[in-house]
Amino acid sequence: DQVKVGDEVVVYGKLTNYNGTYETEGKGAAYIYSLNGETEPEPVGAVDTDKISEVVASHDGSEATLNNVTVLATTTKSFLVKDTANDYLFVNGTADCKEGDVIIVKRSRATYNSMPQLANPTVTKTSTTTVTHPAPEDITSSFDSFTSSSVKYISFAGTLTQSGNCFNVYVDGASANVGSILAPSQDLSAFIGVPGVTYTGYYVYTSGTKFINIVLTDAKAGNSPYLTVSPANVTVLATATETEIAVNSNTAW
Repeated sequence: DQVKVGDEVVVYGKLTNYNGTYETEGKGAAYIYSLNGETEPEPVGAVDTDKISEVVASHDGSEATLNNVTVLATTTKSFLVKDTANDYLFVNGTADCKEGDVIIVKRSRATYNSMPQLANPTVTKTSTTTVTHPAPEDITSSFDSFTSSSVKYISFAGTLTQSGNCFNVYVDGASANVGSILAPSQDLSAFIGVPGVTYTGYYVYTSGTKFINIVLTDAKAGNSPYLTVSPANVTVLATATETEIAVNSNTAW
């Protein structure tokens, strides 16, 4: 939305040649230095710190080394870390780490969906610790009005759907927003289509104006009875005159 046809733009960043086309690196590694003669603030140089707040305060493209932060939760494509001040940062990219690992993470600072992050990191494990999550904020009743400019530990109840790699939760009573579970490392197949399941995790950003994205830590079914159907193929001999198929239910029907 910043740039229009006819604007004079100066871009700062590493120039690459991709299949014969020159372009700058993405994911916040390049940024607009000036637009129609008006300059952006000078980028902060390399940041080497144990404070997430200092990385967040730095400019997109600044090289960041974040020391001795704890992995709080993981997906198959990303993870979340916290520092000793209990500040959080989303790290977008795979790495050999798991919940409870204390790590050094390096990468340039970026912004995605208005939220700061590190992308495509390099990670060094230094030790391990026990992770205790805070009490989540239940946003089920206020899901459509939920907004946050920072990472927050939340929960909401609804019905999970899956389409390819997308896991969305249609929250009870909500009509505008949809929950989205980022690349879950947990097996959620037993919860698909089941109403009233509570999903708990760290909110990291909102995408497409309505998808509330979380890094999942827990999924728990409610006490209300429900009926799900697990599809199965049944082969019956063409010569058979009758067959018997058993159908098991988790509730009366």
